Amino acid sequence: MSSSEIQEFQIQLAVPAINEDLENDVFEAGCDDATLWSTGGTVYLSFHRAAPDLLSAVRSALNDLVKAGIPVSEIHAPLSISEAC
Repeated sequence: MSSSEIQEFQIQLAVPAINEDLENDVFEAGCDDATLWSTGGTVYLSFHRAAPDLLSAVRSALNDLVKAGIPVSEIHAPLSISEAC
């Protein structure tokens, strides 16, 4: 079994703004390893997720968000994951 390392990436959400409901939904989705923030009207989650590799971390985060009904717009990660997709 591979050991986990902290993987860093961002997910852009398809929501207009941060509000208390979104904050609660993100936490309840299991994304307590992410920081919710926005700039210029765009909302992001910056993740620091433990996983054996970046792809596993992104898949795990997406799964958590989708199960919670939180709409995702884009994934921002190092080039290596973009080439793998």
